[in-house]
Amino acid sequence: MSLQLRAVSEPMAIQRYWHDWDGPLQRGKLAFTRNRLTLSWHTGDWQFAYQQRYDYLLRFNDATAALYWHDRQRGALPQHAKVRLRAEHLWAQGVQLGYRWSSSGRWTLTPSITLLSGREFQSGQLHGDLTRSPSGLPQGQAQLRYRYSDDLLLDDPAAPGSGAGLALGLSATYQGAGWRLRAQLDDVGVMDWQQAPLTTGRFSVAGRQGGVALAPAFSGRRDRHRYRQRLQPYGQLQVRGQPRWRGPGWQLDTEHYAGRVWVRPALRFEGWWGTPQLGYEVRQQQWWLAAGSAGGGWQVALGSDRGDLDRARSLSLSLSLRQSL
Repeated sequence: MSLQLRAVSEPMAIQRYWHDWDGPLQRGKLAFTRNRLTLSWHTGDWQFAYQQRYDYLLRFNDATAALYWHDRQRGALPQHAKVRLRAEHLWAQGVQLGYRWSSSGRWTLTPSITLLSGREFQSGQLHGDLTRSPSGLPQGQAQLRYRYSDDLLLDDPAAPGSGAGLALGLSATYQGAGWRLRAQLDDVGVMDWQQAPLTTGRFSVAGRQGGVALAPAFSGRRDRHRYRQRLQPYGQLQVRGQPRWRGPGWQLDTEHYAGRVWVRPALRFEGWWGTPQLGYEVRQQQWWLAAGSAGGGWQVALGSDRGDLDRARSLSLSLSLRQSL
């Protein structure tokens, strides 16, 4: 059994981003949460698993984040804002099959395929230009293209048909003399949604003198089509070195997701109980602490860029338990 939780919010603390946006705003163009719960069974070289996954990815520009923050805080709006927002969400479950190949005791390759059944999804983009009217209110237009299982913008009661898809993965390990290399690529695949609702159109906002604003007016159309949602690939690369003298080993982890790369050097204290590891991720300034049994029976890791988790903009949690039957 394994549980993996990963969340990043570049503009502000994660808790405030997903709730009320009342914290200080910083530069940033990405917010996401990526979560996996996996129950697996290994027999020989075969691997079988059941998996729950919940992903939410938002991409935007600085102007969009500033516009939304000022609106929530009822502050002065920017003079001009190019609105750029793209959202992708997937909640799905599935079964996974993998097989491990070994060669000469050094190489290990494990390809896998996961058959997915979809529960929820969001896939949309909003592009436009807004300016501040003389009264201080926004005015302008924005184009919307939005697919969904639950309409969060315009309360469309339509629901999609079934969603099914697959995700391919590959893990490779090479054991050298005193060092080890491990690479992993997950979620290369698609989800197909039957009769997925689609809303396209244009929002128009007008500000008037005297502080009166017309509510955003929407003109567009709704359809239902089959929709193929592409999964967001996730990659990891790890290089680990063993100490040749009494002292800690070293480890370098690289994580790639949504066009971002996170690099985390770490120290491994071999011979200590739990083999503790201490690392530091550079981009989000996240400290990372991990421990686990020598045989891999249990592992736990926690990372955060703040001691106060309510203020964290980067969080990582990983738990793993393995029992031989």
